Amino acid sequence: TEKDYDVISETVARLKLADMKNDRSISGFSIEDRDLTNLEYTLGSASDAVETLKTEGVVRFGNILSSAACEALLHDINEKLTVKMSKSEVVQEQEQEEKVKEFGFIHSRAHRWDMYLRNEGIYNEALAHMLNMKQENSDQQGTLRSFFEELFGKNANESKFHEFSSIVCDPGAACQPIHPDTNYTDVAPQYTVFLALQDIDEEMGRTIFLPGTNTEAVHEEYDKHAKSNKYSSTEKERFLAQQKYRQGLLKKGDVAIMDSRTLHCGSENRKSRRVLLYFTLRNPLYSGPVFPEGSKLESLDISLGNFQ
Repeated sequence: TEKDYDVISETVARLKLADMKNDRSISGFSIEDRDLTNLEYTLGSASDAVETLKTEGVVRFGNILSSAACEALLHDINEKLTVKMSKSEVVQEQEQEEKVKEFGFIHSRAHRWDMYLRNEGIYNEALAHMLNMKQENSDQQGTLRSFFEELFGKNANESKFHEFSSIVCDPGAACQPIHPDTNYTDVAPQYTVFLALQDIDEEMGRTIFLPGTNTEAVHEEYDKHAKSNKYSSTEKERFLAQQKYRQGLLKKGDVAIMDSRTLHCGSENRKSRRVLLYFTLRNPLYSGPVFPEGSKLESLDISLGNFQ
């Protein structure tokens, strides 16, 4: 009814306002004039990769999912988004409450969507393939499973999915402000796995990571600039100039795994649609304050233990 729609609209508005109030980001600075180098593949053993993640805040693995599987996921995500966005305004109003539950918050919303995924069909198959120790027809057998078992230890199977979604970025999407996904804590609370469903180049809104920013010292300095208007643009620029920048030019089937405390942003898309499948795992070794639910369907209740 019209009354229901008004209530839903007010709820959406409050959510957006809360997002703005809680925003911890630095905007208004160009990424493109930074010294951008590529995020390289992480080599060595699982323990080596874990050490890299702990110090750099991000790692990259190649050929985690087959080209055919990536293409099937890409096609299905595009189809689902097209259907959702092509509905008439009347239908969209009627389904507004459902839409709030199926789309997540994302910085610089224009031409960007965070669309939740279901753990079924080809999506379940993709997760099972990536997170199982035995991967057929892959050069990276058990790479992610070995990695997370090394990272989480004996508690690996207890790691719950905090998010399971997709990021769709179309031409015209602006560069996001630089931000972390969580505040600094002594133990990383979450880790996000970004899976490239297509080859990504410099003009497709690739993700920019700031390695080594998952530390208390960097967050203290960052918070000064993100939360206060006392600091001049020169001081903010000085802080940003001190950082390193790695662009995620992932190939189809590659993944980047990011510590949630690492500073990053999506860059401007000047070319064509870019689609990422992603999921975030809660760190079972983290015992601090519980973070609000992330980008996932309310009904999704799975952990690493579901994929063995």
